[in-house]
Amino acid sequence: MNDNKNLKSELIKNDFQSETKVGNKYIFSKFIEYFDPERERTDRERLIVSLFSNFFFALSNLILKFISKYYPNASGNTTTLYRFIIMSLISYLYLYLRKLEFIPITNVKSKFTLGIRILSAYITVLALTNSVFYLRLGTSIAFMFISPIFTSVASIYIFNDKFKQQNVVGLILCIVAMLMITSSESSGNDNPNFDIRFGLFWGTLSTIGTIAMVITTKMLVKDIDSINLNYFIGLYSSYIGILLCSVTGNLIYFQIGYILLACLNGLTFWCALYFMNISLKINNLIAVSCIGFLSLVYAFGFGLIFFNEGLKFIDVIASFIIFSFNIYSIIFPVPQINNK
Repeated sequence: MNDNKNLKSELIKNDFQSETKVGNKYIFSKFIEYFDPERERTDRERLIVSLFSNFFFALSNLILKFISKYYPNASGNTTTLYRFIIMSLISYLYLYLRKLEFIPITNVKSKFTLGIRILSAYITVLALTNSVFYLRLGTSIAFMFISPIFTSVASIYIFNDKFKQQNVVGLILCIVAMLMITSSESSGNDNPNFDIRFGLFWGTLSTIGTIAMVITTKMLVKDIDSINLNYFIGLYSSYIGILLCSVTGNLIYFQIGYILLACLNGLTFWCALYFMNISLKINNLIAVSCIGFLSLVYAFGFGLIFFNEGLKFIDVIASFIIFSFNIYSIIFPVPQINNK
């Protein structure tokens, strides 16, 4: 009798475990399906993809700030190298485990554009890594968002993107808000490493790198899927990092906490680029630029919460402008032409 009860309990347990595995597999497959780059999306879903990209960029930049605070002796080159090594490994594993095609670099139509994309990715990351060391997190990010002035021109004249009045008004509002933020930076900053000269240099370099990165990505996503593009960027940027670290003598910085943060930085950066690649494929550049300004709001929030960075009244007003417009855009999205 007891044996029958035990057998019945074991069968019920096995059925439950099987159903749980099937359920988990179903949830995972739906998750992958939802973020499939080729899936058709509504106008609101297109903007939500951009939100994911900017959120992960914000997390990645937050981790950079932690590294600059707790491991100030770590070279920016070393941190950048670790980030791209992790990025290439994740991309490789994703392609291998999902049995997706590895695209040979010889099959890439525009190798020059890909080369600019890889170089601009390394320059942007290195510049931002050094910028957060000298400036507030929010101000460092703000420099990157001078780029929409130029990428919006590219959107119209290079990619022939269609846009509405709401896009243009939003872009102007966000740029004004960004200028309000950068103009509030002063020598009264609480950051002990504050240096406006070095901060401006690295911030300007991150702006140039971002412009090149966004435009070349928009060009490449028509021919290369998001995962293979991330793999190329991670792999060849790692080669650049190894070369520069070898020249400067900063190849290895062995601190367990630092390595964990650097690896986590690589993971969040991979997620950010994955969603950015999809977003640039399905959105016009002006729409992506407006959503991108939310990174400033994230950055000031993180800086205030984790690093006790000063928040001025003008920062609050500027953040409110950016946040309000983007919430409005998501609730009332502007119809876009799919440029696949």
